[in-house]
Amino acid sequence: MAKDHKKRTALSPAIINGQEHCAAMLLAKGVDFLKGDSSNNTPAHYAAAYGWLECLKLLTSVDPSCLKQENDWKLTPLSIAYLKGHYGIVQWLLDEMSEYVDINGKDMEGVTLLSSLLRYTDEDAQSELLEQMQYLLSRGADCSIADSLGNDVMHVFAGINVWLRDPSEDSEKGMLERNKAVRTDVGQILLRLKQQEQVAQ
Repeated sequence: MAKDHKKRTALSPAIINGQEHCAAMLLAKGVDFLKGDSSNNTPAHYAAAYGWLECLKLLTSVDPSCLKQENDWKLTPLSIAYLKGHYGIVQWLLDEMSEYVDINGKDMEGVTLLSSLLRYTDEDAQSELLEQMQYLLSRGADCSIADSLGNDVMHVFAGINVWLRDPSEDSEKGMLERNKAVRTDVGQILLRLKQQEQVAQ
């Protein structure tokens, strides 16, 4: 089948645009969907990136090993879906396709999803940080895994700017109005991370 300048067959744009019927026709004709494009992104990567769960289900019904493939940045469809905020896809992958995905998969710098969550958090995302961390930990994320520089999750956590407070302290004295809305109960996060670290040892 013909490929464009990015080495993509017609299946990739069909997936990118959520054209499940076109994708099904191309798969029936035997298009190779396991071979990546110029960045080693496969149609499964695109389905995860653009949030097309039904297209991803279609691809996995033909060959679920497509979920294990890594692009040039060593990202799998699970990592991409999570980083793009497509949590319905993430949940489906972890619930229904768990033997083909790795919650502790690393990117090209050895960074896991849990570590990525902390690295890229900002003031706008802090209100969801605890919930996201708890979700990843509940699904088996390991906070003892270090990246290529030897930094584990605690190293990353120590370097981020979050509003600290004692979990037993209810006072909002001295807090800016915007911080009241986004403060994170760091005590709970640190306790959970410490427990995870002790279990890993």
